[in-house]
Amino acid sequence: MKYFLAFLAFVFLSSTVYAETSFDRVLKDRTIRCSYASLAPFMIINANTQEKSGIFPEIMTEIGQRLDLDIDWVEEVSYPQIATGLQTKRYDAFCGTLWATPARASSMTFTKPLYYQAVHACVADKNTAYDNSVEALNSADKKLMAYDGDVSMQLTKALFPKAEITTIPDMMSFAEAMQWISTGKVDAVATCNKLIMEDFNKNADKKVKLANPSTPLTYVMAPIGVGLNETALSDMLSVAIFDMQMDGTLDRILSKYMTDYEDEMIIPKVK
Repeated sequence: MKYFLAFLAFVFLSSTVYAETSFDRVLKDRTIRCSYASLAPFMIINANTQEKSGIFPEIMTEIGQRLDLDIDWVEEVSYPQIATGLQTKRYDAFCGTLWATPARASSMTFTKPLYYQAVHACVADKNTAYDNSVEALNSADKKLMAYDGDVSMQLTKALFPKAEITTIPDMMSFAEAMQWISTGKVDAVATCNKLIMEDFNKNADKKVKLANPSTPLTYVMAPIGVGLNETALSDMLSVAIFDMQMDGTLDRILSKYMTDYEDEMIIPKVK
């Protein structure tokens, strides 16, 4: 009996120690399985053909060519779902615009940044109280919104510690939640930018705008996200990103789509 138990323990320990990583699977299958979020110009999906274009399809195609890997766009996800899908290995990477923050660092691993993105507060279009300053939003009588346990919650608490925070349901899209601003349920959202604002306003009856638009609240780095402890995979992708920075490919791709948003993005320069 003791030999049988010892054998079971050996099998268990072996399966634990030698569990396949996403990096192992990528090298074996020569394919990176990407999740993504539909947000122009980072990811543009043709409604009729489902063809994907934009910044990240071009970046990932280039990375795939340099690493001799195929890119498989397997799943569209909401931001609160990204880490869970990486942990359960439904996909190998989140290949879309992603803010790397301490709140996310405990649940995923990041590549080197592709760019740094400005963060603004967004308020109702007709609200002029915050045109020149957002200081008044940091008050106990102001309501801001954020996803619980998400980067939006961490940033909102850090930037506006005195404000009341209304939690966005996990299954509600950010675009749906943005309607809370125009209906008066909340005063603002602290994790907004020009791209998010314009994308929302395309189909909104009541629009939003940037508060104090000339002065971002902060900048955050935007990498590719992979599973927690998948450092080999993140390192491999980072080498390709660095290679693209060195020869100007990354700058060319970003500049192609971000002409109208140059003041919203800082592209790392390699000297």
